[in-house]
Amino acid sequence: MEEDIAHVPAGAVLPKRMNIQNAGAFLRLLSTVCNRALSMGEQRQSILKEFLDLYGRGIALAMGVLCYWLAFPPLEIAVAGWFAPLLWILALQGAGHLRRYRVMFLIGYALTVAMVFWLWALFGILSIALWGILALMFSFWGFLVGWPRFRSPFLEILWPAVCWCAIELFRSEVWGLRFSWFALGYSQQNLLGATLAPLFGVYGISLIMVLWGSVLRAVCMSRFRIRHRCLAMVLLLFVPLLSLPALPRWSGEVLGQAMLQQMKSGAHFAVVAEDLEPVVPVDLLVWPESVLFGNPLQDRHAAFRRLMNRQASKTKWGVIFGAQDSSGSQTDGFYNTAFLMSPSGEILGKAVKNQPVQFTVDGFPAEDVTVCEIPVPDLDDPVRVGIGICYDGSYQQFARKMTSRGAQLLVFPTFNASAWGAIQHLQHQRMFQMRAMENRLSVLVAAFSGPTFGTYPNGRISNALPFGKTESLIVPMCRPGSVAAFVEVGWLLPYLCMAMTLGFILWGIKSAFGKRDSDAADSVLVTEQEDFVADDLKDGRQQETWNNSAEHPTQESIGVGGTPFVDDGDSSA
Repeated sequence: MEEDIAHVPAGAVLPKRMNIQNAGAFLRLLSTVCNRALSMGEQRQSILKEFLDLYGRGIALAMGVLCYWLAFPPLEIAVAGWFAPLLWILALQGAGHLRRYRVMFLIGYALTVAMVFWLWALFGILSIALWGILALMFSFWGFLVGWPRFRSPFLEILWPAVCWCAIELFRSEVWGLRFSWFALGYSQQNLLGATLAPLFGVYGISLIMVLWGSVLRAVCMSRFRIRHRCLAMVLLLFVPLLSLPALPRWSGEVLGQAMLQQMKSGAHFAVVAEDLEPVVPVDLLVWPESVLFGNPLQDRHAAFRRLMNRQASKTKWGVIFGAQDSSGSQTDGFYNTAFLMSPSGEILGKAVKNQPVQFTVDGFPAEDVTVCEIPVPDLDDPVRVGIGICYDGSYQQFARKMTSRGAQLLVFPTFNASAWGAIQHLQHQRMFQMRAMENRLSVLVAAFSGPTFGTYPNGRISNALPFGKTESLIVPMCRPGSVAAFVEVGWLLPYLCMAMTLGFILWGIKSAFGKRDSDAADSVLVTEQEDFVADDLKDGRQQETWNNSAEHPTQESIGVGGTPFVDDGDSSA
């Protein structure tokens, strides 16, 4: 048959049976091709999925860094800050503990270098280690995000936000190397901060922003119907946009006017003071930090006191200036101090810097905050002024303590060197704005090189000097707003988060050790059970061998005389 088919001329019509056989072979060939194509398609799909899983996570992590950076100066796209935690939570989902830790360390290091690159101008090569220490905070959060396995979906949603708030508070206010710059809540000082800062403070704003991302992630991953998920996502995406309108203008009562002096670092103070002599009646005059590198109460600085006395006599309240006070130190050193001089030349009070800058020669720290009373002839009661110095404004609890002790105005003589750059100065300015919003007080900042500015109690800038100019600026001093809930109870929220985080960590460690002990006990029990089963099997094998030997005697079971040994119960046998 095959030979007949081989000699069929071209174009001949094959029999019907042959056409059916060819059709069947063709269908089998087509089926094989299709199966291989499908298998290749599934393989390509698997490869694409792995590619997206690998590089999609990397893209999400990088986009989170970009969003975080965009929310701060110089661009200050505050809405972008809401999406950074969301992208990180999505990218870290399903990853192992050590992988999350390592990835977030790299992310944190890149972000820290991008945000506070100006630390190099302060500390040089030491800043490399400082960036790494700050990056550890991000890596620790990445490790904690997926560490505990919660049965409650509510706790699973709340946990990333609680950890973030606790770590920010620890980094900023608790441990020795306190550094509160670029906390997530500082990106919202011109938007949502006006609403939430008087309630929960800057770390409470960070908590809400991370919680928003965690809730949105849960909505995306839930089993709700499509239309319900779409509606929830639209509502959640609309939340950051609620704060887009600018801060409202302050319409409260004005206490008076203050003149803030700005000068370049290294300039001769006496010459600058002559040029910036007050020519209009003002209530308060404020000079920057450390305009005098010495104790103004010493006799050798009598000329400086006369200069300050002349300037203070042209005001109603007096003058505040920064200097170095060595009168109270028992060893070689000084206290970085702000002096308050009355119009008559009397020193009404002085405030020592509470938080000197780490790793620098910045004086001994103060033991407590200082609130000075200024008698004002036009007012029945004296005005209570809380005075801090530069770095003190970076800390939430410092300003809150002064407010709780009755401060009606916060004043911060500041040293911002021009070498640090304009971005560092803008970041610093946002922190003072947050202090004003949290405490509902006016804040006055007089700095070297800028920014020199005043704020209303809602955090809005009343007036400001540009970076790098030697000028004076007149700003209003407003009466405090209503008592902020943050001052009384709201400040406890981040501490509650830190206590919850610490409690879960201890619980997790205890559970891990308890599981290890339980596994060890189980292994001992299993070993004993295995030994018991082995003994049973051994006894069973011996009994089976005995029975077999009785039924089929071997050479070993035969007696000396060649007769098998049979126990019939008769001992004489």
